[in-house]
Amino acid sequence: MSDDSQAPRIAPFGLRMPPDLKDRVARAAEANSRSMNAEIVAALLEKYPPPPEHGFWFVLMTDELGIDPNHVTVADLERIKAWLERELKTVPIYANPATSEPEKD
Repeated sequence: MSDDSQAPRIAPFGLRMPPDLKDRVARAAEANSRSMNAEIVAALLEKYPPPPEHGFWFVLMTDELGIDPNHVTVADLERIKAWLERELKTVPIYANPATSEPEKD
């Protein structure tokens, strides 16, 4: 089991499903090396993707870092955060906001 000590706390959600569906989900989860919960979330994200304005940036970042967008871990989020911090340092206004001045017309 993975260390979820830094994972956001999400309230449990009880889900009833037919036994044969539960078995198929369990087999798929095992084949994909993830929990049943992660398998269900991945299936729901595929069916109900995030809105395009959020999805574009998420896909860009995960693709840039070689992260499976359907299986993002806390470690992946740390990598995304570090990548964003590096990228922002290349933008003058964010590199040193105290000394950066807006461009003049």
